[in-house]
Amino acid sequence: MFEQIITGFLIAFSPLTIGMLILGVALGGMFGALPGLTATMAMAILVPFTFFLPTMIGIPFLLGIYKGGIWGGSIPAILINVPGTGASVATLYDGYPLSKQGFAKKALLVALIASAAGEFLADIFVLFVMEPLSRVALMFGAADFFSLILASLIVMSTVSRGNPIKGLISMGFGLFLATIGTDPAFGLRRFTFGSLYLTGGFSFVPLVIGLFAFSEVLAAVFNRKKDSLSGSIAKDKGPGLTGKEVKRIIPPILRGTVVGTITGMIPALAQPIAAFLAYSIEKRTGKNRKMMGKGAIEGVAAPEAANNAVNGGALVPLLTFGIPGDIVTAILLGAFVVQGLRPGPRLMVDNPEIMYAILTTLVVGNFVLLFVGRLLIEPFSQIVMIPRNILLPILVVMCFVGAYAINNSYFDVFTGLIFGVIGFLMKRYGFNTPTMAIAFLLGFKLETYLVQALAISKGDWSTFVTRPISVTLLVLVVVMLFYGVYNGLQRKREQISDNE
Repeated sequence: MFEQIITGFLIAFSPLTIGMLILGVALGGMFGALPGLTATMAMAILVPFTFFLPTMIGIPFLLGIYKGGIWGGSIPAILINVPGTGASVATLYDGYPLSKQGFAKKALLVALIASAAGEFLADIFVLFVMEPLSRVALMFGAADFFSLILASLIVMSTVSRGNPIKGLISMGFGLFLATIGTDPAFGLRRFTFGSLYLTGGFSFVPLVIGLFAFSEVLAAVFNRKKDSLSGSIAKDKGPGLTGKEVKRIIPPILRGTVVGTITGMIPALAQPIAAFLAYSIEKRTGKNRKMMGKGAIEGVAAPEAANNAVNGGALVPLLTFGIPGDIVTAILLGAFVVQGLRPGPRLMVDNPEIMYAILTTLVVGNFVLLFVGRLLIEPFSQIVMIPRNILLPILVVMCFVGAYAINNSYFDVFTGLIFGVIGFLMKRYGFNTPTMAIAFLLGFKLETYLVQALAISKGDWSTFVTRPISVTLLVLVVVMLFYGVYNGLQRKREQISDNE
């Protein structure tokens, strides 16, 4: 394993790989720094352009966007009290007070150092545990994988933010969309209505571009409120970080890293949850807890370490079981498949060299994040103020080009437009678009494992309850379903009582 890690580092330090990491971090940071533009949007729009690149050029570019996008969201949170991404909501509690006190530069440096350090430690953990976990995953059979995917989707639907019942409906809609096309058992067409374009089903990337990029454009068009990002950034008169302050932020970074790594390994518990957990722990146990919420650098370090550490932890279920924990890793899953890599138990067995190269690129990418972030903090602090009405037309063009570039098909552009409208309506009425997209992505796998399990057992459905792993996961499914329905009904009663 150590020889493969060393080989991976040699590949990761190639000029083209480093160059694509730098470009990815810069673009991701720019999207994160602009309120309303997220890492998810950046990935959705730019992923088609990586399909024509070699693996160790295209994948590092996407990983750089992932890293830069989560970090970049801290910039507007600190400067103008508007989180660039959901992952940065907890950062503004102490980041913005620091900025108002004239310590914006200090807060931005803390966010950058915590982001790079938190993800570095998480990536080191992933680098050394991936192979043992892959061996464990090899023990899973078709029935176990069916139950694992089903349990993951149910957890995403019921635990993620929003109404659990609407989350389950979103999951069901995604699974239905996955059935459109040719079924895996008999090769029959389903729900194609005679259209040749639907024989292979909807393409995932145009669907994601529509749901997460074009829908945001529609939301901005229909939102009549004036842009709230007018004004100027307060001039920073405070000093940078001192050595004593660097020592102060080490414990919250370590605590945030542990929280973020563990959270990332659990599907559906994404960056915002990890950031709030880390902030809550710091507020209760930190040495400077009395200053939390008033401008404590620990209040910036803990959530920023946690939300970036999620990036590393989320790769564990993605690479070992082929199950994305959030929509960004779902896009990464699609990119891996296009590159000829199929995330799952055999990935580390069949492609050890390329996988260790990717994992070591993750580690190297944190030094790139630290370097690029330090260079671009001041420029990004200025682009925070660019009005969205200037950016949105550019994004529309990029959406169209990205959707068309995948298969050179106007049908994919039409797919992006349709799902842009669907995504806009789903968000407006409180439905869960990430759950729908992930259910669509995993739907074919879910059905395939179901067919395989029944074929192996010769049609005996009891195979799902006689295998220990499978039955344990199915019990979790039942518990989470009851939880989701009960929680949804409880929220409905509270809304009715509030209206009365």
